[in-house]
Amino acid sequence: MSIRGLSENTKRVYTESVNGLVQHYRRSPDTIDSKEVQDYLLFLYQERGLAWSTCNTKLRY
Repeated sequence: MSIRGLSENTKRVYTESVNGLVQHYRRSPDTIDSKEVQDYLLFLYQERGLAWSTCNTKLRY
């Protein structure tokens, strides 16, 4: 992320987003497939009530 020139705030948000995904599935992120990521985003939208625009920024890494 540093090589890409991302700000400290962006790095923090990305890290928090991945941590949320890991906590949701209780597994290492390298074992979570793209379908599960999609399901997690749907969960954030439907169950947690987050706006699509917020969900869209959650896992842009």
